[in-house]
Amino acid sequence: MSAITCEKAFARQTIEGGNPRIEVYPEAASQTFKKGELVYLVAGYVTACGADPVNILGLAGEDAHNSTAGAYNVAVELAEPTVLFQMNIASSTSAGSLALTQAMLGTQGCLYIDSTNHLVYCKPLTYGSTARIVVEKFIDAVGDTNAKVLVRFLSKFYALYCSS
Repeated sequence: MSAITCEKAFARQTIEGGNPRIEVYPEAASQTFKKGELVYLVAGYVTACGADPVNILGLAGEDAHNSTAGAYNVAVELAEPTVLFQMNIASSTSAGSLALTQAMLGTQGCLYIDSTNHLVYCKPLTYGSTARIVVEKFIDAVGDTNAKVLVRFLSKFYALYCSS
């Protein structure tokens, strides 16, 4: 059992094994998100998601530019329901405090956003919040802490599908 190094979340592949879709959208004013952070659209501009996002466009494919609205375009790895994203697991308060268990496979999970380190983690529903993702596959071994897993976003939270 190992402690796995935490990395930025990213779109790894589609469930069919193809390349994830990446689209470019105008960036909102004064954005400071980093590559790999959750983003959504506000009035047609890419904006960083808050702590418990309802609408999720995807993960930023690059760092924000902290400029005026529309001055820059930013690539986004879309959170389509057929895309598998790689991320580390975590508890509700930090990374490194939760070991991967076999029971996590196929279960719904929440998102933990570490805004200090600009990382997005998967966490089990037992730590609260609303389900946003499903754990589809393990990359690291059962028993590892900070283990990497492949997840897909639930379609009702994908910003281009949802109505809220």
